[in-house]
Amino acid sequence: MKKMLMMALAVILVVVISVSGTMAYFTDTEAVVNTFTVGNIDITLDEKEDEDGDGKVTFENILPGQTYDKHPVVTVLKDSEKCYVFVKVENGLKDIETKTAADTIDGQLKAKNWIVLDADKQPGVYYKVVEKSAVDQPFAVFESFTVREDAKNADMQAVDNKTIEITAYAVQAAGIDTAADAWTIAQNAEQYGA
Repeated sequence: MKKMLMMALAVILVVVISVSGTMAYFTDTEAVVNTFTVGNIDITLDEKEDEDGDGKVTFENILPGQTYDKHPVVTVLKDSEKCYVFVKVENGLKDIETKTAADTIDGQLKAKNWIVLDADKQPGVYYKVVEKSAVDQPFAVFESFTVREDAKNADMQAVDNKTIEITAYAVQAAGIDTAADAWTIAQNAEQYGA
């Protein structure tokens, strides 16, 4: 009987070990991966007359009543995020520029749907809101400069700054309420070298 009891215990022990060894738990695992990409805004400022690409165009011996071609173009490159695009036009020749409103640099900008930011506080600053696009988006700034017909040599010599300087800026539109806010950001970035 002792042998049978031992045999029975041995069989029970083998069964317990077998059952516990094959026991499994139901499990499940899931993961969520968040991928972030960085948005970008990229612009260029080119001018047809700038043949050597140094950003400078020289007009020699300008004359009263003459029109000079000048074709600055700001391009928002493809896949740039929606943005405010600004041009700042510093027209050192405005005192000898034509008086015909449509032919002035200001008149040409407005005809090309550039919006004046604030003529009193930010003279010469214009902007557009540009949507994201899969293709480059070029925007002409203006096309020419005309010296007024009654400008005398003395008038032209009296002009201190005989340049027209155009600077382009772009600032993301997302999270920025107004063009004025975007312009402040652009100026701060320029001031701090961003």
